[in-house]
Amino acid sequence: MAQTMTINQSRASWYWCGEPYNNLVMGNTGTIVIKEGCNLNSSGRRETASAGIYEFDLSSIPENRIVTGLRISIPVTSIQSYGVSYTKEELGETPNIINVWRSTRYDLSDFTSKSHTQLVEMKNPYDGYSILTDTESPVSFNASLYLFGTMSTTIPADNIPENKKIYVMVNRNNSYQQGYAIYLGAASLAVTYDTIVPNAPTDLVPNGSIRNKRGPIRLSWTYLDEQLGTLQSKYDLIYSTNNFATSQTISATTSDNYCDIPANTFSEGQQVRWRVRAYNSFGDPSEYSSVALFTIGATPPDKPEPLKPVNVVNSADPVMFGWKYVDQYQGTQGAYILQYRKGSDVTELTGTTSNTHTIGAGLLEGGDHQWRVKVANQYGEYSEWSDWTAFYSIGRPDKPIITSISGGCRPLVTWRVTEEDAWELKIMQGDNTKYATGTMPGMDDNQYQIPEFLPAGNYVLTLRVRNVYGLWSEESKQAFTVSFMFPARPILYVTPYKETVILRIESETERNLLYREIDGEIVVRELAGSDFTDFTVSGDYRYFVRSITEDGYMDSDPVTGSLYFEGITIAGTDSPEEYVRLQTTYGEAIWKTATPANDVSLFNCNGRLYPVAQYAGYKSYIETHEYYLEKEEYQQFEAIQKKNTLFFIRDGGGSAFRAVMTNYSVKQNYFGYLISFTVEKVEG
Repeated sequence: MAQTMTINQSRASWYWCGEPYNNLVMGNTGTIVIKEGCNLNSSGRRETASAGIYEFDLSSIPENRIVTGLRISIPVTSIQSYGVSYTKEELGETPNIINVWRSTRYDLSDFTSKSHTQLVEMKNPYDGYSILTDTESPVSFNASLYLFGTMSTTIPADNIPENKKIYVMVNRNNSYQQGYAIYLGAASLAVTYDTIVPNAPTDLVPNGSIRNKRGPIRLSWTYLDEQLGTLQSKYDLIYSTNNFATSQTISATTSDNYCDIPANTFSEGQQVRWRVRAYNSFGDPSEYSSVALFTIGATPPDKPEPLKPVNVVNSADPVMFGWKYVDQYQGTQGAYILQYRKGSDVTELTGTTSNTHTIGAGLLEGGDHQWRVKVANQYGEYSEWSDWTAFYSIGRPDKPIITSISGGCRPLVTWRVTEEDAWELKIMQGDNTKYATGTMPGMDDNQYQIPEFLPAGNYVLTLRVRNVYGLWSEESKQAFTVSFMFPARPILYVTPYKETVILRIESETERNLLYREIDGEIVVRELAGSDFTDFTVSGDYRYFVRSITEDGYMDSDPVTGSLYFEGITIAGTDSPEEYVRLQTTYGEAIWKTATPANDVSLFNCNGRLYPVAQYAGYKSYIETHEYYLEKEEYQQFEAIQKKNTLFFIRDGGGSAFRAVMTNYSVKQNYFGYLISFTVEKVEG
């Protein structure tokens, strides 16, 4: 958009110079006198040349303008010769030629009179020198033709300096050697310029989409000023619902490149067209943007995008569900419904604006799960459900389902479970624990026969399972009752005999268990008949027999007593009845030399004075024996030693163990045999 502004001269000066160069006059005057050889100077010399320069200040033109043209107008007010003024008719076409240059090199900051020698390279223009002009060729005028009028010409308009100062030099063409003085009045400069406007706004949003009438609708755009880089200062926005047959205009002085239309401004089904123009910081408007179009309608959000969990979670920690709210209509989440399921059991959770939901540690069962979510915008309009997303919970296993408990005195418990690495079972009667398995490894058939015989009564069985991640399920509980017909009470007869105990049982049942307790240790053995020889150790003892039917039992009265013998007995483990008792030596009663030990290694380490012990966790127990035997005893011992590789040793002091014999030697003399041997305890 081109505009023109007229700028009057801000300063002007003129000078003349002659022989000798001792007269130079400069000053800020409204009139410039251009003359040649018309008068004598103070030295009586005729002046040889004069020139003038105009200054124009373009700073009044706004910054966002591009100067495209400069046209100078210079009035010719008088032409004189020796003080006599001439009319235009008297001059005719007398060639008083004036040269006009555009100059950007001259500085008029100092207007005091100076001698010629103070000016750099100031020489007579006849010699072709002038520091007042650029290299441009001058525009020439015959001043006689413009007397009492104005001469105008275009000068170069490019390269406007930063200080916005334009200089124009006027000089006399001396080639005609005429003695006229030309008086020039105050000049003016017509400046033609174009206004730089910002780009039309782009990237209008919304455009080609649907918006919800129930909420404010934000219209936004991109502002750009490629040439000046200014900021937006204002906008004018026009919108219409009838293709601009009528319209509404919104204007705002702001740098914000958006405008919010209040809720319920439009009706559902309307098509809204809009456009906008923006102003730069100088107040110059851009062209209007292209027209954008959007439609008013119901706009529930899109399906949310599930983010987590999608693989594996550990429910020993809090488990977070997260999703992305997706709404192409710029709505915001106002509510959600979250569902997760394991099998057919669905749990539903609700919330508001958060796009996450956290389940506390330990609350999510282990196993395969699925989850989905649907969300509502701020107006309560719900999206569709997201797709079911699967994940695996490293969490508490499901409670086991107890399927049966048999009613006998040793109940058989069966259960069903989804995952099981270990299990624990307890039988409670009131607050008392009657039986507990401790932690047992998982098994395929998930059934367990209670090894203890429970008296008749009411009980509660508790069962829980552990998965491979070390997490326990909740306990399953089930009450049950033990009831049965009591068999007849068995009778037990106990007789110590030499180094053994002889037992005889009277029982009406086919199955009988023998219980023996010595020094707090209970040994249970199922009896094959009515008679039994117990190869026990020395000490106080207590026996009773339990007669067992299909679902019940009855105990005999306990029998107590004592069994004592000296020395040791040694027999093969498979034939304990074939034993020999070793008691004395030839010289003195030496029973045994015992050497118990732990498996330990010693290591010397730098920086330590003493070795470091490292235990392997194994033990050893070695006994060395030496006994005197008569011939019959020796033959019995030798037969046992040759027949067996694993021995059963009972000690009259109260211990019994299985062992291997690591060495054996015998000495014979007139009186008998002296044997020595070493045994090492083994697991049996």
